[in-house]
Amino acid sequence: MKTIVINKNKDKKIFKAFRKELYKNDPYYVSTVEFTCDMLLYKQTKFAKSCYILPICIINDNINKNLSKNNILCEALIIKNPKDDFIQISFFESLPNHFDAVNKLLDFAIEEANKHNITKIIIGLNGHLSYGVGLTYEIKSPNTFDSTYTKPY
Repeated sequence: MKTIVINKNKDKKIFKAFRKELYKNDPYYVSTVEFTCDMLLYKQTKFAKSCYILPICIINDNINKNLSKNNILCEALIIKNPKDDFIQISFFESLPNHFDAVNKLLDFAIEEANKHNITKIIIGLNGHLSYGVGLTYEIKSPNTFDSTYTKPY
């Protein structure tokens, strides 16, 4: 496994392609969160430009040494808003049962927190509270309230 920090726009497209493929044919997924992901991934707003944002992917480098949507095991945006006292693991996605890759991503986030002298990590905030609220315990229909939805695993 290998951790890749995404810097180039072509790699950001691969980051997005993994998300798209993961939710393809998922009857409960509504893509309302994608514009927010783009906003932060491409630093399109004043808020996004004010944040330290690192898109990262954990890849299976036995398949391919380079980034492709077919070798991503998990991915996220690591976000540090200068006004917050925590690091965020945002837009986290993973293939099922890749706990080692998820742990590698968490270790990376902890290293980033340490670099910023931060002792707190929040998972799932997606940049700002207004970008993703309305979590539910059991999904039985497509989400219509807000943008937060992840795979049940």
